[in-house]
This record gives sequence, C-alpha cells and structure tokens, in this order.
Amino acid sequence: EFRRVLFRSRQTLRESRGGLGRLAFSIVCLAIGVSAVVAIAALSNSFENGIRSNAKEMLGADIVVRSGRPLPAGWAAPLEAIAGAKWIYAREQPQIVQSGDGAQVRSLLAELFIVDAQYPYYGTLALEPAGVLADALRDDTAVLVADAVAKLDVKAGDTIRVGNAPLRIAAIANNEPDRITGMLYIGPRVYMTPGAFAKAGLSDINA
Repeated sequence: EFRRVLFRSRQTLRESRGGLGRLAFSIVCLAIGVSAVVAIAALSNSFENGIRSNAKEMLGADIVVRSGRPLPAGWAAPLEAIAGAKWIYAREQPQIVQSGDGAQVRSLLAELFIVDAQYPYYGTLALEPAGVLADALRDDTAVLVADAVAKLDVKAGDTIRVGNAPLRIAAIANNEPDRITGMLYIGPRVYMTPGAFAKAGLSDINA
C-alpha cells in the first residue's frame, strides 16, 4: 500500500512539473500578447494625435474636395456664402515632361499641379532659391520638386517642355505641405499656372 501511495505521489509530481511548465509558457505568451496590444494601441494613438495636430499642414487647407471630373458650375456657391472663406481651385494631371533636346532628351512621368499663387493656405512650400510660389510662378515658368529635378537632370533656370509649352524652371520645391511621405503618387509634381497649362495645349479630361 505504501508503494502505491509513493508511486502515485511521484506520478502526480511529474504531471505537476509538466503542468507548471505549460502554465509558465501560457503566462509568457499572454504577457507578450498583452504587451503587443498595448504597444499597437499606443502607436495608433500617437499616429492619430499626430494627424490631428498637423491635419491642416498635411492638407494645405481646412477642407479638400476632390473630383475625378471637372467640378460643375456653381460648386463654390456654399463657400461664397461663408464670410471670410477662401479657396483654391487646383488641377492634378499626369503628363510626360521632357528636358534637353536631340539625343539628350529625358522624359519623366510627372503630376502636373495647376494652381494659383495662393497655394498653400497652411504649411510652407520651401523653395530654392528662397521665395514664395506667387513670385516664382508665371505663365512661362514652372516649379519642380527635387525628385523631378534629379530625374530630368536639370537645375533652376533650365527649360523643360510640358506639352507644347517650354517652361523655365523658376525654383525647386524641397518640401510640400500636402504630400505625405510614404504614400503612392503617380510621379513627382510640376507646379504651373492655369495660363501655362493652357499654353501647353493639354486636355483636362483627366484633371
């Protein structure tokens, strides 16, 4: 009888040792899971707070209205009814931009950004040479982002061709307030005026 009790005691001890190991493993897994959930929640809150605090700079405005087609007549009527409201009408259109001539021609799929000189309302469009977009943009000039400058192998003062229009590079934009790093875009931006866009003879079907 004593041997049976001893045997059962040993069996119980062995099983309890295995159970303790499994229990410890479960506790560790649970702790890792809880830590991961807490870390993700903290990261999400930080990201959300960052977006909220910099939303205006990220958009360049208070509200952005986008449409795949030209906006209908009278679209701005609700804004006109708001005292002090201001707005910018901008077009975005993919287009091949070229630099050089003859055997030295370089082509780049860029995103034309046709906008007036008031852009942006919030944030800063850092230009080189230093200045503001209102002074840089004319109907015969363009402002390119640094990525476009590198790919077209040009510099400020050089000429690019957009459609039928030769445009002098008035400045280089090193920072864009409404472009979020890491997002997928058609190509680097080329800023130009509505007058320059008209001279280029491009259709605004995809604007």
